[in-house]
Amino acid sequence: MLNTYSFALRLVFLCGAVFVQEYTHGSDQRVPTPLYKVDMNPLTLSYVVADAVSSAALGRDTVRWQLSYNVANTVQLETDKNSEESVLLDAESKKIRLGIEYGLTDEWIIALDLPYIKHSRGSLDSPIDQFHKIFGFPEGPRGSREKGLFEINYTKQGQSLIQRRSSSSGIGDIGISLIRRINMPFLDRVTVSGKFKFPTGDHRLLTGSGTHDVALWMSVVDSIGQDFSHFFTIGGALIEQNKGLLEDMRVDHYGFLSYGIAWHLNPSIDFKVQLDSRSAIYNQTDLLPLKSSTAVSIGASFKLNNRYQLDLVVVEDIHVGSAPDVVFQLNFLSKAIF
Repeated sequence: MLNTYSFALRLVFLCGAVFVQEYTHGSDQRVPTPLYKVDMNPLTLSYVVADAVSSAALGRDTVRWQLSYNVANTVQLETDKNSEESVLLDAESKKIRLGIEYGLTDEWIIALDLPYIKHSRGSLDSPIDQFHKIFGFPEGPRGSREKGLFEINYTKQGQSLIQRRSSSSGIGDIGISLIRRINMPFLDRVTVSGKFKFPTGDHRLLTGSGTHDVALWMSVVDSIGQDFSHFFTIGGALIEQNKGLLEDMRVDHYGFLSYGIAWHLNPSIDFKVQLDSRSAIYNQTDLLPLKSSTAVSIGASFKLNNRYQLDLVVVEDIHVGSAPDVVFQLNFLSKAIF
């Protein structure tokens, strides 16, 4: 079940999106692509997520791709004496993702999601300390930890359920999506998508969840006047039970929601702000890194020419302790190439 905080936050996002859609719809402008949001918490990274499908139309028998690189630096330490559990996340997690889309028809797209994941010592500890100081973000336990350490440890009632002190890497969980574009005259772009994720990663190395997952979601992009657009995604996921990472305390479903605004500075640059929220994947715990999460993404999309786009994004946890301290993202997208 969603806790009160998460439910209220989702309701505010959704009502805000509906209000703006209803009362500020403007003329048809260029349609932005929502920011690709990755849950980079090492204990939730490998569960199924929505694809960031390009907002540009993809015709029959055409292909496009996107290559993303995400690096998250996490230092989280929390203990709950009542439930006799503690979690320590001190790691730098990297995810490289290749997404390939193929147009089955003018309305239907099939997409392949190929990830590679690595967990290792933090090379960005000092730069992130400076980043937090400049913008006034709280450091949490980061300030008391020595730099350049690596440890992922979760203990409950005296039993160590996850313990890693050495780096790990490998192919992540591969996903296949089916996307349906829906034409609505009063909205710029509407898609309904479904995704099936395979446990091709290794949950013991935290490069996979060890489960088959299914996700369904709807995405809407629309213009606001001449210089702004906004977008939201709402959906949910089902997780295979009785196997995989922390199987005894995992829920069988969770929901996710995002809402963002794009400012079209000029024909080549869009500035974007996006809020993403996810309900808890684990229950029977009060530790924040294992519960729901909320983060804000701030970035820009640069149109390099008529064929390519580059996104530069910084993601910060606004519900402190529920997500990695900061995530840096590069996302390189192509338009239809053949």
